[in-house]
Amino acid sequence: MIYGSTLSQLRGLAMRYPQLRDSEVFREWETEYLKTQIAEEGRENGV
Repeated sequence: MIYGSTLSQLRGLAMRYPQLRDSEVFREWETEYLKTQIAEEGRENGV
C-alpha cells in the first residue's frame, strides 16, 4: 500500500507542473498507473 501511496503523491506533484504533465512520457506513465489502480480496486472488490 505504501507503494501505491507514493505513486499517488508523485502523480499529484507532477500535475502541478504543466511542462511535465503535458509530456508524452508522463501521459504514458499515467495511463499505466491508472490501469494498475483500476485492476487493484477490482481485485480488492472481488471483481
